[in-house]
Amino acid sequence: MILGRREILRELEAGRLVIKPLSEDSVRENGVDLRAGSEYARLKPCGVAQASQPIPVAYLHPRDAETRAFKLLCVERLHAGDGDWITLAPNSTYLLHTMEWIRLPENMVGFVNLRSTWARMGLMAPPTVVDAGFEGELVIEARTGPIPLRLRPGERFIHLVLAYTASPTTPYRGKYQGQAGVRHAAPD
Repeated sequence: MILGRREILRELEAGRLVIKPLSEDSVRENGVDLRAGSEYARLKPCGVAQASQPIPVAYLHPRDAETRAFKLLCVERLHAGDGDWITLAPNSTYLLHTMEWIRLPENMVGFVNLRSTWARMGLMAPPTVVDAGFEGELVIEARTGPIPLRLRPGERFIHLVLAYTASPTTPYRGKYQGQAGVRHAAPD
């Protein structure tokens, strides 16, 4: 069952669902809008001297610790100061985080989608599942189209839809539990 505004507010008031800081106008008809944090990261190939040179044949896989392919992925960490914009270059991949810290109870999962306003401007983000028992800030991958975009920290950019599981489940205890700011993938 997907939670409506009334159920979300009830779960928040009871303390079973935690979203901090929370602006009550972020709780929508069937989910919660979450805002962009000030830290972000651009993912790009590295080790290539000129753009005209091809990237060496390699692949990325999060569980292949033996590969040197992760050395081909550079993470440029960026930070938007007070009043600054988060500027997203065209045709680029970014990691963005939410300014909200969330904690889901063991009987609730979340489904994250980009707000349609951003999708209509060419920003793309794959749908993301937030496991029951997850706690931390969300990190979302976003890809820009051919036109540069910018958003301000604190601006709503994703929508979190919440649903109850059929029964309580084993809570999430993975490597992203408790994350704050941008955390990128690394070999397991």
